[in-house]
Amino acid sequence: MDGIRGKAFFFGIDGAGMLSSVLVKNRQICVAKRHEDLPQLVNSGPLFLESRNFFTIPKQSKGALVAFKRLSKGKSIWKLGIVNQIIGKSQICEIFVWNGPIVNHSISDLCASCIYPEFYFWDLDDINSHVKFEGQVYRKWQLHFTLLTIDMDKFIDFWFLNQVDGLLLGIFKSKVAKYPDRVNKHDNCFEQSPQGYDQWILPKGANFPKLSIKPRPLMKDNFDTSYLPSHFLSHKRKREMLPKIQKKIKEKPHS
Repeated sequence: MDGIRGKAFFFGIDGAGMLSSVLVKNRQICVAKRHEDLPQLVNSGPLFLESRNFFTIPKQSKGALVAFKRLSKGKSIWKLGIVNQIIGKSQICEIFVWNGPIVNHSISDLCASCIYPEFYFWDLDDINSHVKFEGQVYRKWQLHFTLLTIDMDKFIDFWFLNQVDGLLLGIFKSKVAKYPDRVNKHDNCFEQSPQGYDQWILPKGANFPKLSIKPRPLMKDNFDTSYLPSHFLSHKRKREMLPKIQKKIKEKPHS
């Protein structure tokens, strides 16, 4: 289509159970025709798009769906993850990293055998249930996710994601009354949020490895930054802080 400018990453699951990416430049992708427009991801059930909406941001990015690369043993591959939390002062990120397995599931004539992560078909109670594996007792999600605590400087690439096509996750099905905006009314599949990146429900019982890093805030805590208006505060809280800010400005010694 003429006049379209820009680029974006699309992601899907491949037959090896890995996260694959396609960089699309200067063209529009129609979800209804995505099997033609994105042949590299033709067998993937869920289709993810790098998020461009940041109107609503959860505290510490809890539950954010992400795709990331980090250098490991000389290799750099995309991984799918769910953020447990991002610790701003030390710039440490805790992530549930998906490692498989996958299942085949037919949802339409366009894709006879679509690939999904197996956990897509579990409800919230199931994913948090206990199972015995090789003589050890685990929560079921531990057989599909590993826990990663990482210095954010170690990321080579990092994107927040929106799922734009595919089935609704089982963990949301029991919470439809609480999250009605997650369901598309036309096909009962997953509905992309127009407010921000996808926020998934976190598994229970995670004990993330600790990583000790000296605090290194993005901005130093001094007079010029301490009283700046924040986009993360409510309008009511901003109004409450305004008199204090004005008072501090008057009291600041002039150089």
